[in-house]
Amino acid sequence: MAHLYDHPTRSRQVDQPSGGGDDGDMDRITALETKWETVVPTLATKGDVQTGFAELRADMQEMNAGISRWMLGTVLTVIGTIVLGFGGLAWTVSNKTPAAVSPAVTAPAQQTAPIIINVPPYPPTVAPQAPQKKP
Repeated sequence: MAHLYDHPTRSRQVDQPSGGGDDGDMDRITALETKWETVVPTLATKGDVQTGFAELRADMQEMNAGISRWMLGTVLTVIGTIVLGFGGLAWTVSNKTPAAVSPAVTAPAQQTAPIIINVPPYPPTVAPQAPQKKP
């Protein structure tokens, strides 16, 4: 007997050439054909895929341009902030007016007497004496 296919879990025998008729697989084949006819029209064609890729490329180019604009704006802002910061610092340093010279600054200051704090010495240490015996 010839087998339809050899598989460890399933093995069906094909009708003998002299036989004929339905061996029970016609319902299965009909179900597969029906499923095939319903699925195939919903699959994407080559034109659908190319259209999808073209839309995807356009979206990616638009996002790339947006990111480039944001990066350029950020870099220019950072550079402008640095330039303005150093420019403001240089302007502040160059426009600093010297303080008016006052006589108190140029005249030597009078020295006051230093404050001296005297700490009293520790009390003298007395050696302990042995108790005296009474006569």
